[in-house]
Amino acid sequence: MKKAISIWNYRIAPVFDESQECIIIEEDYSKSEVQKLPLGLEDKIQFLLDNEVSTLICGAISRFAENQLLQNNIDVSPFVAGSVSEVISALEEGKLYTKKFAMPGCPRPFVRRGFGMGRGMGCGAGRGPSAGFGRGREFGMGMGSGRQGSGRGLGLGYGLGPGRGLGLGYGRGFRQGAFYTEDENINYGQNDSPQEFSNQRIQGDRMKIAISATGKDLNAKVDLRFGRAQNFIIYNTEDKSFVAIDNIQNLNAPQGAGIQSAQHIVDSGASVLITGNTGPKAFRVLKAGNIEVFLSEAISVQEAIERYMSGSLEKISQANVEGHW
Repeated sequence: MKKAISIWNYRIAPVFDESQECIIIEEDYSKSEVQKLPLGLEDKIQFLLDNEVSTLICGAISRFAENQLLQNNIDVSPFVAGSVSEVISALEEGKLYTKKFAMPGCPRPFVRRGFGMGRGMGCGAGRGPSAGFGRGREFGMGMGSGRQGSGRGLGLGYGLGPGRGLGLGYGRGFRQGAFYTEDENINYGQNDSPQEFSNQRIQGDRMKIAISATGKDLNAKVDLRFGRAQNFIIYNTEDKSFVAIDNIQNLNAPQGAGIQSAQHIVDSGASVLITGNTGPKAFRVLKAGNIEVFLSEAISVQEAIERYMSGSLEKISQANVEGHW
């Protein structure tokens, strides 16, 4: 079976739900091909099924999308980051499931196995009156899609006099997949969210804060745009140092500026973003990267940091503007 990697600008796409391209790789790695992904989730899943994909490797993914893939027996390796060439090489060499390829704030990559459905058959015993009917219940075991499931069967028994009767029952079994890594065989549990095992980027008072800025120092104003901000200041609260990241490649981008800028913030290792406005697609990427978003006016970066540290900035739980910011 084949593997698919959702991509964006030659890197792993930050959010599968919004991705528009993927690379489909043959099982023996003899051939790989870039393919356009349909826009709708149902169409994406059908596309993967039509191309005989058994495993999807992606960045962040919504719980709904992940469950839909698992129910269609497609394994999911989420929260992977890196360039496409590095990821494919690591995958072929069996070295993908390490912290090197984990999105910031997430555990090392893992695989969640698809759901398996099984049918079982069991016998039911019933006791009847002089000329009556009885019912019995028993368990059956079955196999589904190569994964074991257990089914509960209902049997109908017939009896004459004080006799006993036997019947056959059919049941369906359902087995959820489990998180695991090939590295050290760590089992995360079948119902656990990977965020619960995320690596902490905040230790004591140490933290990185990202601020959208019009300039490259702490005297610059907060840029009220996020996706098309001129720069990003990454401020380290431990030693009060900072670096400036140029965002010129997204200033005039026709689309995808918010998603790409959000990926830069995730890659920077920041756990907090201070900006003026955030659109829905960018916010989904930031949320998937466990980055808290706070709103600020067009004040200096230094003042915005001080207001955040004093708890006077507004934290948002969803996008506050439409797209193209």
